[in-house]
Amino acid sequence: MSKHESVPEETVDRDADEDTDVVGSSEERLDAVSKIIGEAEYTYDIEKPRMLHVELVHSQHAHAKIIDVDTSEAEDMSGVAAVVTGEDVPDNRFGSGIDDEYILPKAKVRFVGEPVAAVAAETEEIARKATDAVEVEYEPLDAVFDTQEALKEDPPAVVHEDLHDYGTSDVLKPRLDPNRPNLYANHRIRTGDIEKGFDEADHVYEGSFDTEMMHHVQMEPHVSVAKWTPEDELRMWTSTNTTYRVKNMLAAAFDVPSSSINLKVPYVGGSFGGKEGVTEPIAAAVAKHTDHRPVKLAFSRQDQFIEGTYRTPFETEVKIGVTDDQEITGMKIKTYLGGGAYAGTGFLVTRNCGFAAVGTYDIPNLKFDSYGVYTNLPIAGSFRGFGNSQLIFAIESLIEDIVMDQGWDPIAFREQNTMEEGDENPAGEVMKSMGAKECLDRAAKAIDMDARQREADDDDWLRGVGLAQGSKYSMAPTASSAFVKVHGDGRIEVRTTAEEIGTGSMTVLAQIAAEEFGVDLSDVRVLRGDTEVTPYDDGSISSRLTFNTGNAVRKACFDAKEQLFQHAAAKFDVEPEDLATTGGEVYVKGEDDESRMPFADLFEPTVFAGGGFLKEGGEILGKATWHSPVKNVDPETGRGDRLTAFYTHGAQACDLEINKYTGEVRFNKFVSVYDVGNAINPKMVEGQLEGGISMGIGSTLYEALTHDNGRINNANLLDYKVPFSTEHPLNIHTEIVESAHEDGPYGAKGVGEAVLIPSAAAIGNAIKDATGERLGKIPFTPEMLLEAVENGSGASSE
Repeated sequence: MSKHESVPEETVDRDADEDTDVVGSSEERLDAVSKIIGEAEYTYDIEKPRMLHVELVHSQHAHAKIIDVDTSEAEDMSGVAAVVTGEDVPDNRFGSGIDDEYILPKAKVRFVGEPVAAVAAETEEIARKATDAVEVEYEPLDAVFDTQEALKEDPPAVVHEDLHDYGTSDVLKPRLDPNRPNLYANHRIRTGDIEKGFDEADHVYEGSFDTEMMHHVQMEPHVSVAKWTPEDELRMWTSTNTTYRVKNMLAAAFDVPSSSINLKVPYVGGSFGGKEGVTEPIAAAVAKHTDHRPVKLAFSRQDQFIEGTYRTPFETEVKIGVTDDQEITGMKIKTYLGGGAYAGTGFLVTRNCGFAAVGTYDIPNLKFDSYGVYTNLPIAGSFRGFGNSQLIFAIESLIEDIVMDQGWDPIAFREQNTMEEGDENPAGEVMKSMGAKECLDRAAKAIDMDARQREADDDDWLRGVGLAQGSKYSMAPTASSAFVKVHGDGRIEVRTTAEEIGTGSMTVLAQIAAEEFGVDLSDVRVLRGDTEVTPYDDGSISSRLTFNTGNAVRKACFDAKEQLFQHAAAKFDVEPEDLATTGGEVYVKGEDDESRMPFADLFEPTVFAGGGFLKEGGEILGKATWHSPVKNVDPETGRGDRLTAFYTHGAQACDLEINKYTGEVRFNKFVSVYDVGNAINPKMVEGQLEGGISMGIGSTLYEALTHDNGRINNANLLDYKVPFSTEHPLNIHTEIVESAHEDGPYGAKGVGEAVLIPSAAAIGNAIKDATGERLGKIPFTPEMLLEAVENGSGASSE
């Protein structure tokens, strides 16, 4: 059992103006029982009559021309229904921001493991045997794996020769450079005069910080089931976190109307940003060749490691100027992102990672440059934090080096330079819901930063304490729509395409609807993830659902209640604005309990018992859209009046020990404090804070994908290290800060990604406190830690 310390729910001050009953309460998750007893359905569980199984033929080369693909032997095998290659798929490129992908490659492969052909067969075993019978002839090409080598004007290899002919996003156009053929995105932020900022500084510090490739390790691997109907409509069941984006991507790939494609998304067994259209195009392409039989493409764990996306590796250079009065005068950041063979969502990571530099500190002079670069490695892209974790590691590490070198108070320095409510950030946005300083202060008190350089109880160990803060933006532009239906039996039905990826989103949305209608949570039903009946949503990404979909649901409730009161007004002989609702009834405000009418009385009885209908309008169905726009963006400076939907701020701290002889790290305590606007469900927020600690420890101390000339070395859970339960701290302390966001539903904003942002820096700062050495590359391996112990001062043991 872990020891858990948290601020009691009743001690948290609420800043929202509204008194609430269901919102703000730690209600039980709607899916809790079905998941506990194993009844919740995931795409991996889906079986269809006459379903075929798909296996893939993978490239053995990092970069090579495809000379010939011989499928004849595989096609002749008993039980094989179809073999599909790049010659059999449409000639339509697609992508998230750059149209650089075919469903299957047509001319060359760009990474080891890239699917070259797909086999559909009666059983998985037959399909696997058939893949071995497919013969592919290649002409190997030079490959490039190093990010900065790939960025050169004359790189060792050009991954996409036709890059400048590809289509790009109309909303956020990637910045390309004709002199750098592997550069697929470049983002810049310019505020003030960086040279002036450094001239005004009394001290200027520089540092380099690297992060490795990291895998999502979702519990449920990528999986899709696809079937084309005789009417040439695609029906698909899939595990994704961006349903409508995948739907529209499929429409582009097959050049069909998006209305002819229907996606159903059951429960999703984890995402962390990694389920954004990997298996769907291939499954749909194979299903085109199976005479309307459904096909299932289900990745194995090894497939997941090789073909799924991963966290982008960063190489970051940071330079910070400070005065003797402890003011930051300037910050310069240059960071290089190894994007892999296709841009995917990496073009957006290249842009959005810059928000890490503008979301926390008041920096009068900032120069930021990021470069997204093609390499011959698997595809990098969306990962919890979207590049902000990598940059906060760099920024907070260098800030800690500054304060330790100068002998300054690390909390006072950070607080002095942290923005407050109403401040303009370095990108031009006005900051709202700024609980950053309170998070920092609470985390420092919880870890007892004043007692740094404590000795370990055992002479074999060095002890250190570290703290870091950071913020995570939520993306803009973005949109969510919602439908809310009022049933005659008093129940409320919410329809959204906000995928339930394990975060509890459907419970949060149900709480909002229950609050609006004054009903119990058990009286709210949530329909999700079926594009035939659920409306547009940008998906379970960027910590956006509580804020964006929550606002859409609340607005749809307003719309539904207006319709409800219009129907009831005639029966009460009052104006609609005189009415209110609670408990499945409509009543006249200010009158006694006798002036109440159950929803059922608004429906006309029919000849069939138990039925009812509305005389007008068909049904009470509220509809709404919430849009978080961008405003007045200057692409040359990266500045604008609004670039994000909101920022979530937090701080983490840890007390750890390092074994002098093995490099093992053990945690005495880990603290996580976050401002969530207002917590709609505090217990679920607490779960996010705890989960973030787990993932933060894994990404900092253990997890890294390695390769040998592009071939992944550790594509399994034996060799890819994730932390065991025994490697987690027993003493976890979480606190919720509530600084209501004026635009959020009931003041709320999202927290899911932010809980990972400062982890690496907090752990790294504790290691420096223990050893006196700065480690600038994660993960911090035992070998690196032993070297730090040997080279450092070991201050904590003195």
